[in-house]
Amino acid sequence: ASERATLYGLVVYSQRRINFGLINPKEAREIFIRDALVGGEYDTRAPFFAHNQKLIREIENLEHKSRRLDVLVDEELIAAFYDKLIPVDICNGITFEKWLKDTTHKNPTLLYLNRDDLMRHEAAGITTDLFPKVMRVAGIEMGLSYHFEPGTPRDGVTLTVPLYALNQVYVDRCDWLVTGMLKEKVHLLLKSLPQKIRRNCVPLPDYAAGFCERIQARSAFGHGNLLDALIADVRAETTVAVRISDFKVETLPAHHTMNFKVIDEHGRQLDMGRNLAALQAELGG
Repeated sequence: ASERATLYGLVVYSQRRINFGLINPKEAREIFIRDALVGGEYDTRAPFFAHNQKLIREIENLEHKSRRLDVLVDEELIAAFYDKLIPVDICNGITFEKWLKDTTHKNPTLLYLNRDDLMRHEAAGITTDLFPKVMRVAGIEMGLSYHFEPGTPRDGVTLTVPLYALNQVYVDRCDWLVTGMLKEKVHLLLKSLPQKIRRNCVPLPDYAAGFCERIQARSAFGHGNLLDALIADVRAETTVAVRISDFKVETLPAHHTMNFKVIDEHGRQLDMGRNLAALQAELGG
């Protein structure tokens, strides 16, 4: 905290840093738990802290992949976890580190959070097979990252493309996105069809799931044009002829289009966007 002293109305000193724990130890303890331990604003080499922060980041990443922000528990529950285990007289880093050193001799994993502590429910189906970390394009492994923030440039899945390989990336492969995002995209593509065509594929969620299963069974994911593959599947399953112009692709949310981040040889971002052709024209030479 900051302290100010006055004498007969004159300021003797101000903004002097003092230990807030000496003034209000209860509130100081709450601040330490919420901001330092839960909020991550703490500089420590304690293994439990690195473990817990890493686990929280992993679960936050599951939220971005599953596009739902209710997997990680509320911060209040994490604060309650620490509050229950840490003695009531601990209100700052110095006393905490001393207590922790003594305690870890007896119970090294006392403050280690686990997935059950941090997850409201299992993020079912969020596996590296469905949401991979890399995509192989033209024999080159390029990183994939996921972000859930509708309306922002990073929303959805982003492919990190080295500048030297930019012209080797092709839009047909990227339109498939990743396996875990295909079902929803196909569902919305079918939903965009005229009603007289769409009614042959109802219920649409079931048809989209079936399409994904048939594609996987043929190991055809990512091969060729997605709309062509969907047209051929609808014809095979229903005998109905669909044209590419029947789909209203422009109605799909932005996250159903791959986002591209182009980087230089030092890993610095040169540009980012969803229009691959424009990026290639601007940067591809």
